[in-house]
Amino acid sequence: MVSLVNMKNNLSRIINKIAFIFKKELMLSVSLLAAVVSLFITPPQLKLLHDIDWKTLATLFMLLSVLEGFKKEQIFDPLLKMTRKIGGITGLTFFFVFSVFFSSMFVTNDVSLIIFVPMTIILFRMGNKEKYLLPVLTFENIAAIRGSLLMPFGSPQNLFLFSQSSISTIDFIKMMFPLWIFSIVLLAFFILFLYRKNLSEKIDYHQNYNNSQNKESSVSCSLPARKKKILYISLFVIIITSIVSRTEFWPFITIAVALVLFIFDRKILFQTDYVLLLTFLCFFIFSSSICSNPSIYKFLQKNVTGHEYLWSILLSQVISNVPASIVLWPFASMQNGLRSLLYGLDSAGLCSIIGSLASVINLRLYTREYPKQGKKFIFTFTWISFVFFAIVVLPQLWLINFSSKRQQENKQEIQKAIEMESKNTQLFDAVPVEYRKKCENGGKIEQITYVSRNYFGDESKIEKKANVYLPADYTTSKKYKVLYLMHGIGGNENEWGMNSDESVVKKIMDNLTIKGEIEPFIIVTPNGRAGFTAKEGSNEPAHNSFYKFGLELRNHLIPYIDSHYSTYNDRDGRAMAGLSMGGMQTINIGICECLDLISYFGAFSAAPTSYNASKVSSHINANKQFKVNYFYNICGKEDTVAYAAHFDAARLLPRFSDTIIDGENFTWQEKTGGHDFGIWNLGFFNFAKIFGKPAK
Repeated sequence: MVSLVNMKNNLSRIINKIAFIFKKELMLSVSLLAAVVSLFITPPQLKLLHDIDWKTLATLFMLLSVLEGFKKEQIFDPLLKMTRKIGGITGLTFFFVFSVFFSSMFVTNDVSLIIFVPMTIILFRMGNKEKYLLPVLTFENIAAIRGSLLMPFGSPQNLFLFSQSSISTIDFIKMMFPLWIFSIVLLAFFILFLYRKNLSEKIDYHQNYNNSQNKESSVSCSLPARKKKILYISLFVIIITSIVSRTEFWPFITIAVALVLFIFDRKILFQTDYVLLLTFLCFFIFSSSICSNPSIYKFLQKNVTGHEYLWSILLSQVISNVPASIVLWPFASMQNGLRSLLYGLDSAGLCSIIGSLASVINLRLYTREYPKQGKKFIFTFTWISFVFFAIVVLPQLWLINFSSKRQQENKQEIQKAIEMESKNTQLFDAVPVEYRKKCENGGKIEQITYVSRNYFGDESKIEKKANVYLPADYTTSKKYKVLYLMHGIGGNENEWGMNSDESVVKKIMDNLTIKGEIEPFIIVTPNGRAGFTAKEGSNEPAHNSFYKFGLELRNHLIPYIDSHYSTYNDRDGRAMAGLSMGGMQTINIGICECLDLISYFGAFSAAPTSYNASKVSSHINANKQFKVNYFYNICGKEDTVAYAAHFDAARLLPRFSDTIIDGENFTWQEKTGGHDFGIWNLGFFNFAKIFGKPAK
């Protein structure tokens, strides 16, 4: 009985302690609640572990741990002594704010805040100027957000979008420069306004900075103080180098840093801010779970394109700007969509604490020194930062609209020029009725199962299914070309109807073959997701697995087809085409990864995230030994999902590559229609006539 009472008391104490922690840690409470709710919206899967940004968490762990060592060993003392020579509070504020502003361009906004916020707190406390501390920390937060936006590696969201978009570094800087330079002027005005009553106000450092941590005994392998300083500085340099270089060996660097700290100063590992790390983890779980929900994904696909600026700002207030960049990028048009996303994401942190994970770091650094003043920080941060946001939001929108107008004018001029010189192949504007009729003696469809690897996971062996169309009178005594026909984001190997004799694709092929208008060829419709087997009719949400399909196509599917069917087994005998996401795969994977394997390509309403023409042409020009025999494109004029992205990816290719000649090995066709099979069936019909054109 006594034991039961003790258990209840212990349990009660544990619950009270946990409740106290979550009451004290507001951001952790919010992020944890969001993560739990998201797991009910989308049941957890192993894919969730893959989607979490472990690299950011590892980098943050290393920085937080090593900078705790900086504080303990008083490594910032020389810089603190130098800044103490600045006798005026206005000058000191300018120094700290613009140190954050300019350093964030190179070491990321998170790192710059982790370095300078603790020093700001120390000096303002020593100078008895804590009444200015919250506004100054808010200015530093703004400086970190707006300074880092200039460089591709200034923030995690910039780095992600830069790596995905193929924009050059120079063009990126040109795009962001107006925002960056205006922010300098505006920040200076904010600082002067804060001290408007006495710009020459002095600061006297009547307190001495005394870090008691360095006096505490250590249970680690002891090192002299000077060597410990060298150790921590060396670790810091290694971490910054790993960030700037974007090395793929970050897991090993993280383990190495942790081991070094454990051996030489393990007490630091107990002082690391794990609450902040857990907060980040919860936000990543929330964003990954939400993105994996098919209904939410379809909603975003329908509504984001053309409204990227607004969506990037609003969604960031729910999941922060780094996860928002990952969520929204697949739905953005390649050119102005990139600008809209960057402008929105790099401004979202000005609206609320959650808008930028850098702001969460700033809040955490402050509340560790002032545990009961978190709400005061949020209030001050929100109103000052939001005023800054209100000033910049409309000029940025004007820049986006101005850029969009200029791009549209340029496209129209280029398109007119192309149309003047175009020698387009004769194309049909609709599939003739007689080609949709079922043939009695047509070809047959069979389902195959082949072994692949889980390229979207642990690369273990898995079985995949695909449908294969064999033309009428197929025989092993004859060689056949092969078309790999890809589906869209919500489909699978059956989306083209290739599991039934009622398939429009089958009817078109049978009629074209029987009428003698094409040489018979084989069609393969696989599941375009690399890494798992989608059940028939499923709508699996792992859209990122589409980008890994090139490995499966090269290493497993093509070898299987060539070994089990009578094919030409060369690139001139292979084609790749697809609708929507499959059109993107045709461009990004077919042209940009598999030119040595495939020579005919067809993109029907290629989805957002298709590479732009500049990047596609760079792959074509770098592999001129592998000629593109033909690249056919079709898109509906009213297609609000894909038109902008497909245009950016393909329409201007003849202008970028002298091996792509409009009317000879390239066609762009657009007609009235949306993002549907009215366009895609016509696209297949025209492409089948191109690929299957009888030899003269």
